[in-house]
Order: sequence, then C-alpha cells, then structure tokens
Amino acid sequence: MSFDIPRLAPASVKHALASPPFIVVEGIINIRDIGGYIAQSNPSLMVKPRTIFRSGEVSHITDLGKTQLRGLGIKTIFDLRSDSEIQTYNTQAAEIEGVETIRVPVIVGNFDPDNIVAKSVF
Repeated sequence: MSFDIPRLAPASVKHALASPPFIVVEGIINIRDIGGYIAQSNPSLMVKPRTIFRSGEVSHITDLGKTQLRGLGIKTIFDLRSDSEIQTYNTQAAEIEGVETIRVPVIVGNFDPDNIVAKSVF
C-alpha cells in the first residue's frame, strides 16, 4: 500500500510545529500538549493542560532540549517503541537527568511501518 502525500512548504511546517498545541523542545520532533481533550469515558472531564505530552522519540535531544523538557515539568517518559524499531533506526533512549524512562513497547515483534499502516483504521 502506498500513499501519495503532498509536500508542504518547510516554513509552513516549521510555523505549525511551533504553535499550540505543539511545543518546541530542541532535538525532539512532534512534541505537543494533549491537555484540553475531553475524556471519552466521561465527557464532563477534560485532560488537564500541560500534564501529558506526546512526541516522537527523544534520542536526538540536545542539552538545551533537556533543560526545556525539565522546564515543562516532565519527570517520566514512556517509550512505546518496539525492540526491533530501536534496532532498525539505531535510536537508543536518551539519558536525561531527573527524567525516568520506562519502556512499554506497544508492538511486540518486528516493527514494520507498512504493516502498521495496513492494519490502521482511518
């Protein structure tokens, strides 16, 4: 299965990824606050802003990024990558003083992006 994905202007992408809900942390891509979303189990509840963030993997975080991450109050990172994904992309977990990383792979076995897309429901 292949997808024809249109190209976006780099300046537009950079602006979008620096605007809420996205947050700039040097060396981490696609980090954003997931606060403000309504809880599916109870529509009268909302995720408290600036308590839970999601991002791409953090192995390329810089020293400034580590300071920025701690400044957000982040104390725990849940690494959802599979062992094969870490090996394939050679992206070990970053050591960040004051931040604990907990491995919780959501895919057991081989990481295959094409299979993940094929199994996804859009």
